[in-house]
Amino acid sequence: DLEARLEGAGLYLKKAGRGLQLTDGERTAKPSRLHRKSSMANLEQRFEEKYAAYRARVPQKRPLAAARASVGQEVPGGREIAQERVARPARGRDFEASLEQLKEELAKLERWDEIERQRKELADTRPDDLRGGSYYLPQYDRSIERAENVQRHVGDHFEEIFRDPEAARTALEQSYADVGRVATYRRLAMRPEEFGKLHGQQIFGRVTEAREKALERAHSLGQGALKSMEEERRLRERQEQVERYLRQQRGLQEELKKFGKDRDELVAGVGRQAEGLELGELKRHLKPQQYEQLKDIRRGEEKLLKPLRESIKRFDAARAAGRRGLRFAKTVAGLYGVAPRQIVMRLLPAEVRVAVAAVELVRSVAKTLGRGMSM
Repeated sequence: DLEARLEGAGLYLKKAGRGLQLTDGERTAKPSRLHRKSSMANLEQRFEEKYAAYRARVPQKRPLAAARASVGQEVPGGREIAQERVARPARGRDFEASLEQLKEELAKLERWDEIERQRKELADTRPDDLRGGSYYLPQYDRSIERAENVQRHVGDHFEEIFRDPEAARTALEQSYADVGRVATYRRLAMRPEEFGKLHGQQIFGRVTEAREKALERAHSLGQGALKSMEEERRLRERQEQVERYLRQQRGLQEELKKFGKDRDELVAGVGRQAEGLELGELKRHLKPQQYEQLKDIRRGEEKLLKPLRESIKRFDAARAAGRRGLRFAKTVAGLYGVAPRQIVMRLLPAEVRVAVAAVELVRSVAKTLGRGMSM
């Protein structure tokens, strides 16, 4: 009856050393490890028959007829060989699927770390104007507008320079079209007479006071327009630098948001997918960087497993005792004292993870109220 029930679950018993082994053809376990009453001695006492005598009376069934057929003949240990030949392909498919999922989780973690590295590098190149915040952008617009106004209203001051201001303005516009603004402003500063007759006179190489003032005003106006153009160029470059920085920063932040998780949860996902897989076997299938990262995660888990298990025991004891309220919350919160969040979230049952999240809320409320966690 026992063997029939085990066979229904794809398991069978076999003699191993001085005891029994429970196996599915690939993995083995001592029945006594499942329950002390399942040891060979206890089973023999319960069924009132030695296992060797039972096996001599009832030969071991050989399930998986298709597997036997693939072996072709029955030899000592043939049942185990047949079982192994069937189990290995199934295990291969499971391993390949687990490996692909593990690679996906590692790729997410790698991308997260890459984004964080880019954010750090970007922060190192942060424009000085952003040290105090992005409010400088409107100031750029206002400063650029002022520089443009200086250039836009150059002709408004021609009454102070030329006898025929309207003719001079027409010549100014034509010069813009012919040689551009920079050359036009230089002409205005150095050779204003090219735009029209100036106020005052020049007699035998000597200029009157009115001509002197007109020349000085034209020079000042041309130089001021050149400086405003240079200032506008500089401001636009810095504005573009700030806007480019903010675009890159927002882009990286948006990409992080797409994960819908924080880094601890990504690490926990890697740990879950790698559970049950041997590092030595994974080394051949992972990139060196991925393998080293997985080793670091495993090393961190192993280091913290013992104190974490002790904390879980305390939690289970508290839950079994029916503790509730803040004392119960403190017991759960103690889990965080022995392991980082990703380890806790990976190893705890779902209901415990919910309780831990509730504790975080309790702690924040308690802190706000100034009560602490002393109850």
